Amino acid sequence: MENRDYLFYEQGVPELQDYLLSNELYWNLTGQDRLTIGGLLLARLKMEHVIFPGAEWDTIRNLDDQLGEIKEHWMIAWNNKVKREIGSRLRLWSEFLSDYWSSPDEFADGYTQEVKKRVILKLLEIEIGGKFPEQEQLASLDSRLHTKLIPGRFIWPDDQVENFNETEYWFLYGSLKTK
Repeated sequence: MENRDYLFYEQGVPELQDYLLSNELYWNLTGQDRLTIGGLLLARLKMEHVIFPGAEWDTIRNLDDQLGEIKEHWMIAWNNKVKREIGSRLRLWSEFLSDYWSSPDEFADGYTQEVKKRVILKLLEIEIGGKFPEQEQLASLDSRLHTKLIPGRFIWPDDQVENFNETEYWFLYGSLKTK
């Protein structure tokens, strides 16, 4: 089986405790993206409606249990990483939007990839219970984004549409104006 999200989750969860206890915000995994809580949450959500053979679902459930135990045992470290990641992802998202607003023609096409940062911010916001110091900054960016987003179809692969409803993940339903 070659599902990238499955492989990331399978490799990331066993590293989670070491990651939480480290000073690193982006933890290197062999041959994969860098591990973050937001990355794990996104990978897990993206697998939600994928059809896997039973053995893979058994592995996923075991990994879910491991993740839950680690999160519960290291809750303070978990929350600290979530807060740090929100700050980092928000900075990166803000930089992309700033680039886009200064040169829409040049950056609009990158939205499909860059919006992953906003999706992860949403997942982290849910994880932390919706309360974080940068809420106003994110709300301001969202408000401005609304003025430049042309509502439309889901922009990620169709097999993911069930995982991201249009109400919560409105930024995945449309494209950016180029002018």
